Amino acid sequence: MFRLPRPLACIAVVLASAQLATAAPSIQNVSPRGLQIGQPTLLTITGGDLGEGSQVTLDAPLATQVVKQAAGNQLQVEVTVANEASAGIYALRVTNDRGISNVLAIGVDSLPQRMFGEEIGERPAAFSGNLAGAQILRTKLTGKAGERLVIDLESRRLGAQLRPVIRLYDARGAQVAWSGRRRELQDDARVETVLPTDGNYTIELHDVVYRGANPGFFRLKVGDLQTADYAFPLGVTRGEQAKVAVDVVASAATDSATTPMASVDVTASAATLSPVALPNGAATWTGGRPRVVVSDHAELVEQTPSEGTQTLSPAPVAVSGRLSSAGEEDRYTLPVAPGAKLRIEVLADRVGSALDGVLMVRNEKGGQLARGDDQNGTADPMVEFTVPDKVENVVLAVKDLINRGGDDFYYRLEVTDISH
Repeated sequence: MFRLPRPLACIAVVLASAQLATAAPSIQNVSPRGLQIGQPTLLTITGGDLGEGSQVTLDAPLATQVVKQAAGNQLQVEVTVANEASAGIYALRVTNDRGISNVLAIGVDSLPQRMFGEEIGERPAAFSGNLAGAQILRTKLTGKAGERLVIDLESRRLGAQLRPVIRLYDARGAQVAWSGRRRELQDDARVETVLPTDGNYTIELHDVVYRGANPGFFRLKVGDLQTADYAFPLGVTRGEQAKVAVDVVASAATDSATTPMASVDVTASAATLSPVALPNGAATWTGGRPRVVVSDHAELVEQTPSEGTQTLSPAPVAVSGRLSSAGEEDRYTLPVAPGAKLRIEVLADRVGSALDGVLMVRNEKGGQLARGDDQNGTADPMVEFTVPDKVENVVLAVKDLINRGGDDFYYRLEVTDISH
């Protein structure tokens, strides 16, 4: 057996000890899983190397933070998020003179933060808890007939592995509403309903197959809430100020019949994926911020031409569209150069759209030149295609695999030239 000489062995032990002594902080859990804008929230963070000098950083503006306890494996800090912050899900880290920790996701909004318990009192509010294995969690609330109620469970959006189901029962035990995993919520669950009668109601939470994986932490938000799941168009051009519409699940305080969409200005930054700031001033805004793709080329929006198909500019180019009705097929004419190699890709499933896309490339007479379906890990199609000789235009067609359609069948179609 090879052995280090004793002096070298001693040096190795000293170096290892020094590395341990100067290890960067690490974080494993944070409780509660949310912060209230403009109000102090006491966070308990567990992990390693969280001693003296530790403080939290958040990619949302902080007004104050006061460290209450900084031990080796636990940090307690009272954090107040600045009033100008937008609701969303943000990255939380711990820093000290030994480095910066890994990231945990945390929800930020104007809701009071509570721990999950047997009863829900004042609302709207957010309740942090944990659900694992075959557990069934229940909590009760009192409601009035005609009251709008949103029950939104953040878990997978915060990094957990729970596959949640929400059920709402009335005082007789009859199910009023339920939700399983929703694609636009990254497989989290949300109930939106209007209570039918005055009385007591029970919210029930469980894993879809009663085998909840660890970690199973969650943040349950209950009340007359406003949420926004996507922005449209899905792409903006870098350096330009674009106006996008934010899909809104409105509260009872808004006129959803006349204002189903809220416009928000987005200034494109250096990032390739930019979050949209939600409107300020509403205490019921909650949930992750929609994101838009930021590119260096033209970003168009689907039009309805009076004749034929919509003509795009030559590659690189992208267009945002929507299959609004069942059986719809969107078509675009693309000018091309013979011999050019193009990558044509649909972005839909990866941003929460219900679209299971099929992509087709045709000549101007309707003959199919190429077709794409699912890529690895996503239902979004992609085609790499070499333009044949004497072809100056191709027609790109997008449809749903089983001919569905609706407001949530949105997509972004991008064409890039990969000839060089």
